[in-house]
Amino acid sequence: MFILLTYIFFLTLYLVCPFPAQLIIFLINLFVPDPVPCIDEIVMVIGLIKKWEAIEEFKDDHPILFWIEMVVVGAITIYGLTMLIRYIW
Repeated sequence: MFILLTYIFFLTLYLVCPFPAQLIIFLINLFVPDPVPCIDEIVMVIGLIKKWEAIEEFKDDHPILFWIEMVVVGAITIYGLTMLIRYIW
């Protein structure tokens, strides 16, 4: 029960963070071992997508850095999904 409350607390904290902080937390979370792999990464990517206005502002201010980050996030998401499929099968 304590672990579930901890996950809910940190997920809520993650969702209210600004976009750059969410991206940093997402990258750190990739290396933290989980009892169920890839589920929290998928939730975190959904949280990043919800911050689309911030992404648009970031894109306008730093276009090259934006595309580098989008390629990295896309590659990590594809890797996470393939690991989830591998785990399920």
